[in-house]
Amino acid sequence: MIKIKRIYFIMLKYIASKFSIILLCDMVLFLYGMSGAIILDVSILLMGVFLLVGCFTVSRNIRDELTLAKIKFATIDTHIPSGNTLKKYALYALLVRTVKHDASVISKANSKSQFIQDRFVLWTHNIKTPLTALSLMVDSSQDSLEFRCESRKQIRTIKQNLDAMLEFISLTGGNNDIQFSEVDVNECVRAVLRNNSFLFLNKKQHIKFKKQTKVVISDKKWLTVIIEQILINANKYTPQGGNITVQIPMDSDTIIAISDTGIGINKEDINRIYENGFTGLTGRENTNASGLGLYIAHEAVKLLSLQILVHSTVGKGSTFIIKRLPH
Repeated sequence: MIKIKRIYFIMLKYIASKFSIILLCDMVLFLYGMSGAIILDVSILLMGVFLLVGCFTVSRNIRDELTLAKIKFATIDTHIPSGNTLKKYALYALLVRTVKHDASVISKANSKSQFIQDRFVLWTHNIKTPLTALSLMVDSSQDSLEFRCESRKQIRTIKQNLDAMLEFISLTGGNNDIQFSEVDVNECVRAVLRNNSFLFLNKKQHIKFKKQTKVVISDKKWLTVIIEQILINANKYTPQGGNITVQIPMDSDTIIAISDTGIGINKEDINRIYENGFTGLTGRENTNASGLGLYIAHEAVKLLSLQILVHSTVGKGSTFIIKRLPH
């Protein structure tokens, strides 16, 4: 409901403005020497015209006030009052309120997400310390060689998953810290093979890699992450005694090609292997599959303006090729 004082104010404002116009007309007529009867007639005529117009104006203002009152309490799900004079205002007012509300909800959600993310990063780093200590304890223990090897394997698996989660958080949180420079692909491969040598030795896999210097403009950290995720994936799905081949072609478009003699990827899964958490049929048969490795690699190549091509045959193996995006 509109307050009565508001209606009175609208009427008085209108009467005052029009009364001043009538007085001005009367003064002009008086100065021109018109008789009092003529001035009175003109005043009455003007008063009648303004009265008719005033009734329409006041009624329209009252209607607009009622419409604005409805707009004030409208939501995105309620009917927006129509009317040529207020339609745009109604849409604008409703839009502004909706955007402000949504922005507030998004801000709160982002704050909560950032809090959870920060706590998870802290937890991950805290877990790494006892893992390092546990690894040293296993190395210095007097237990059997078989027990120590199995312990190292499990510790390495935990570290890999922690590293993958930190990389995942960094990619999804926008804290990518990209620094482009000259990067030797050979050094990246050697670092990955050195850090994960136990995995390949444990499965007696044969690594075929010929040292070949190739310098590209990229980010060393994320290029290493991509190569590591693909090699770990190859290790995971290649059986005991299998072959993993790493090639660094000298052509300008191909960065690296990694092939394995593993179980291969089903044709129906090939287009989904980069989805977050997707493991496919082969992943469901492997309890160590998390569906994160290739997702991380795929997100990282987009940061570096690269692409991953994959060719796979079930029962024979897969080949992953990292190339520059076509111009």
